[in-house]
Amino acid sequence: MTEIPARTRWAIVLLLCACGVLAGGQFAKISIEFTRLQAVYAASPAGMGLLLSTVGVVGLLCGVVTGLLAPRVGYRRLLLIGLVGGALLSGLQALLPPFGLFWASRIPEGAAHLAIMVATPTLLIHASAPAHRTGVMGLWATVVGLSFALLAALDRSLPEGLAPRAALAGHTALLLLAAAAVRFWVADVATPAASPSARFSVLTLHREVYADLHTALPGLAFFFYAFPTIALITFVPRFSGQGQAGFQAALPLMATAGTLAAGWAARRFQGGPGLVRWAYLAFAASALMLAVAAAAGIPTEALALLTLTCAGLGGGAASTLIPQLNPAPAQQARASGVLVQLGNLGSVSGPPLFAALADRFGLAGLAGLAAFTAALALLVLGRLAARLQA
Repeated sequence: MTEIPARTRWAIVLLLCACGVLAGGQFAKISIEFTRLQAVYAASPAGMGLLLSTVGVVGLLCGVVTGLLAPRVGYRRLLLIGLVGGALLSGLQALLPPFGLFWASRIPEGAAHLAIMVATPTLLIHASAPAHRTGVMGLWATVVGLSFALLAALDRSLPEGLAPRAALAGHTALLLLAAAAVRFWVADVATPAASPSARFSVLTLHREVYADLHTALPGLAFFFYAFPTIALITFVPRFSGQGQAGFQAALPLMATAGTLAAGWAARRFQGGPGLVRWAYLAFAASALMLAVAAAAGIPTEALALLTLTCAGLGGGAASTLIPQLNPAPAQQARASGVLVQLGNLGSVSGPPLFAALADRFGLAGLAGLAAFTAALALLVLGRLAARLQA
């Protein structure tokens, strides 16, 4: 049985977060190499978009089911399956097979990504002392953003950028290295054995996890972060800070800084939902100021950076709810599955709507929809938190 540590095992925490960064690399390697891969395959933008989004669609469809299976498979074993499976698939992709095979490999890679993202939070929580758990979950919430930032920085640092083969082969090697480290250094989390006769239906499972606010609320809070944030990072540079070197790179970094800050701030909001409410209030206010400034023709760079920081605060606050509301490992896995599922729903559904508004209304439309989303989060999450505390 895994004991709660008196001290946080920081080396294990950093290793597990590195696994999350590599899981984020399953998106980042396609995004950063998008143009070069498109040239290799002479693919249409729509085809390349499908190549990028397939991993997220698997998470959207199977997140909750993976959360149920995690305690049955074992958290460390599930993580190892994700790391090794992801390495094998990335190695196949490094051979630059025909486009259809490359795309087909992204479907099981989505399952590997999901295995890492569902299993790791529970292992992280049980490698952390209780006083540090919200901070550790705030750190965990940054892993996908860090993956994009690190790979983009590496790509920019090379005279001719990364080649697709090098990016994919490097990802393979790092996943295998992480798997070896997890195998020898990370202890599993003991859970009660599942009944051999236990049966479930997918619809019943979804009904159960979404009816229980302890498992549903973190994911619902994270949806309101994922829905606007990727779109803002993508489209804001077209309208704000266009002449400033580094502005585009600064936007995701500020979102990451906000996410880290949420992990620290959560120690002052032990009730959990309190920090979420403050985060989305700050997000709504900053996005509204950005919309007004854009409509009035006032410089918007500083407000854009502030808005992304507050958005990151909302995402980090959502992640810290997992250990605060779910003390048992099986609950944590289910909550992580919901968070991955709704995070992917937001990431898939948000950008098309924001893109349509950007084409018609520019930055004011982008920021206005972000402010509306944050205000809606305040209303919905406030009512759900009141029900939880009743």
